[in-house]
Amino acid sequence: MTKAEREKVKTVYEAFSKYIHESSCIAWGWNEKLGYYLMRVDPRPDKMRVTETILIKDAYQLVRLLFDEICLDVLLESGMENTVYTADKKERREIRRRWLNYTSTVPQYSEVYNEFFTV
Repeated sequence: MTKAEREKVKTVYEAFSKYIHESSCIAWGWNEKLGYYLMRVDPRPDKMRVTETILIKDAYQLVRLLFDEICLDVLLESGMENTVYTADKKERREIRRRWLNYTSTVPQYSEVYNEFFTV
């Protein structure tokens, strides 16, 4: 990852840092050999474990992953069995509301937002 791309990743991280730290389902880190990574975690006390570790290649990938996490949060909270693409109007409204908290901070990645809401 170039220094310029690393700075973009840092910008995205800073925009989402509160969300990342408050989430029980993801963890963020840096490794000297691997670079930045995002871990997906099963937060259930009896099942607590890392389910996936994703090496971050660029800022766009990070935004997309975090947007997916926000969508999953809403869908899990709703108790319905919808996916991101089958979300009902109420779920889509809530996803949009939460996502809008970040679109003003990192507007250069609004295409990720637009991808979802034009599907």
